[in-house]
Amino acid sequence: MTDLRALTIGLVQQLTQASTDVVVVEIADGIYQEETAQLLRDELFQQTVDQVVFAASDALGARAGVQELQAAGLRVAVASGVMTSSPLATVEARSVLNGVPVIPTFDLTQPDCAAALLVRS
Repeated sequence: MTDLRALTIGLVQQLTQASTDVVVVEIADGIYQEETAQLLRDELFQQTVDQVVFAASDALGARAGVQELQAAGLRVAVASGVMTSSPLATVEARSVLNGVPVIPTFDLTQPDCAAALLVRS
């Protein structure tokens, strides 16, 4: 965990010093993986991350994942992922995520959509 934390925070810090506007960090392991669960609850990690885009395969997974991330103290900006390839699954997810937008994965590649997710200070 110590190495994972140092690597993640160090990478974000290096990219931030390179005059980037946005740094996107993908955490590919599930949120219940031991190291990932620890990292998501780490105070320094939480101070480093402005918001989360959560990818899920179905509405049930989206709801559980979003709730888990929020309980850990993270701001979930949007839910997306495989579930958005099905219009019915997308509608279902929107109905259970209480204020967290559900945006199809392809839409996130569109500049206007992606720019709307930026946190501005």
